[in-house]
Amino acid sequence: MNLAESRSQLLDQVENLLKMSRQPLSQADLARRCGVNRSTIGRLERSLVKRGVPLRYDDQKRWYIDRNAYITSIKLQRDEALTVYLACRLLARYSDKPNQHIVVALEKMAVALDVISRPLGNHINNTTQALRSRLPSIPSHHQYVLETLGQAWMEGRIVDIQYRPLRAKQPFRHRFAPYFLEPSAIGFSTYAIGHSDPPGKLRTRKLPRCRQITGRRVGHLVRRRRQTNSCYAVLQPAS
Repeated sequence: MNLAESRSQLLDQVENLLKMSRQPLSQADLARRCGVNRSTIGRLERSLVKRGVPLRYDDQKRWYIDRNAYITSIKLQRDEALTVYLACRLLARYSDKPNQHIVVALEKMAVALDVISRPLGNHINNTTQALRSRLPSIPSHHQYVLETLGQAWMEGRIVDIQYRPLRAKQPFRHRFAPYFLEPSAIGFSTYAIGHSDPPGKLRTRKLPRCRQITGRRVGHLVRRRRQTNSCYAVLQPAS
């Protein structure tokens, strides 16, 4: 292995450590985990930024990745790309509510898969053009609800929701800790499954019925433990 390959592998290792860590890491921590000198890690800082890693620093000069600015990448072989294409077609078919994130994601997928198969890329590109024509000039309320619940789910946080059940006359407010988001072919809708307070139990919330939603960003981390397994159990069909 030459020097360039060794440096590239070390950059990958440091980037992966930062991605997987929920806490900022010092250069000494990174050096110890990578088995190199601290000065070696320090020299990688500029290279990480040049490769597009949104490197940030806390008040102790420890490193962490800004997850809101991070752009991930995925490498696919031919058959894997075909599987992703089928998933994209299914996504487009069941997306009855305009969502600009779906369109942008599919556009990126079309460009990436065009290298492997031009017909594959063209099919997805045609789909995105049809979806883009349906986008409103202002993002929809449904997209905002999905963004807020999705961020809370990914960060393990709680949201405040004003929710109106199907047969209720008035909406009610409660705190909700999302454990899982699940699309459904029935009604082409998306559901959030999580802990609701009140009543302090596992509940399912249909996104279009969320009238108002606000994320709680400080001091409300969700402790999942066995909750995720409970969510999968909820999704299993009755025997």
